[in-house]
Amino acid sequence: MWTEDGKERIGYFSRALDCCRAEAKAKKPETARESWSWLHTQADCLFEIGRVHFHEDAPEAARTFLNEALTWARQADALQAQAGVQDDHLEGRIGELLLQLPEKI
Repeated sequence: MWTEDGKERIGYFSRALDCCRAEAKAKKPETARESWSWLHTQADCLFEIGRVHFHEDAPEAARTFLNEALTWARQADALQAQAGVQDDHLEGRIGELLLQLPEKI
């Protein structure tokens, strides 16, 4: 997570995403807090992968990951109050990068 090497960051966040998804298959979230955490973690991992692509001038890959991250972030946002979680502005950070990407040609 603390490396600045793009390929390493993608690898770390991809593995974290795989672990999150495997855990959810093994044990479905039971509480709003667990559901929020599962959704938010997926959104955060996808955001970080998209952010690497953004900074490495791969706009289409960035757009793909950021759009998926935005979907998960919105679902997590919908559970915030029920989960008792303060907003960390992930949805806004994702949107900010999406707005900086060039329009599709």
